[in-house]
Amino acid sequence: MTHGPLANLTGWHRRHPRLGRPARTLQFASLNFDVSAQELLSTWATGGALVLVSEDTRRDARALLALLERQAVERLFLPFVFYNTSPRPRAPNVRRPPCATSSPPASN
Repeated sequence: MTHGPLANLTGWHRRHPRLGRPARTLQFASLNFDVSAQELLSTWATGGALVLVSEDTRRDARALLALLERQAVERLFLPFVFYNTSPRPRAPNVRRPPCATSSPPASN
């Protein structure tokens, strides 16, 4: 991905009324995937904190949920399939942002 689209995406995040504020964001995507740039750049551009996850935790939905609650994660970008198959967070600070896919989950 070139500089222009990344700058546009980061600018959009900064201007968004909900996403444009500092938030603890899970760095879920492998650095091999372009959505990792969205996780990293949007977090840093809005003054947020990046929460790193081990590969083992990333592959275990229950361990990942525990990490979200323990680290007070406020924002995460997950594949659509993960939204449909993972347990729902119980912690009040964990919110479901716009899904990083062309088919977003239905609102609850």
